[in-house]
Amino acid sequence: MARHNAASPKTTQVNRRKPRKYKVTKLRVNKTARRELTAVEQAFVVGAVVLGNATFNEVAASFEPQFSKAGISRLVKRIKGRAEELKVLISDPVLYKGGSGHGRPTLLTDTQKKRIIEIVTQDRAHHEKEAL
Repeated sequence: MARHNAASPKTTQVNRRKPRKYKVTKLRVNKTARRELTAVEQAFVVGAVVLGNATFNEVAASFEPQFSKAGISRLVKRIKGRAEELKVLISDPVLYKGGSGHGRPTLLTDTQKKRIIEIVTQDRAHHEKEAL
């Protein structure tokens, strides 16, 4: 069998690979129509219910997909409670920031982490003194 030289004319290569059937990319369809309200939407809901005298039904119907009355009620109750706890107005943006309760809780507080670092570095310094 003859080998190809660099001087020989270039021949076309035959593709002997098996043709693959690739998956078609599909659009991801959400299993439910649930979603979280943004901070602006939360402020709108609380302002409409508390200051605008809107009913829970009216506010819930204004969103697409529609929210439940219970969800709107829980949101208003939570924001009112947080406002009383922090002694701020309902319009304060601090109430609508942060998703407390989302994600995994931290195992250690900052003070605990600092204390652990303190203990470890102290032990290392003590250990190095003994070795000498």
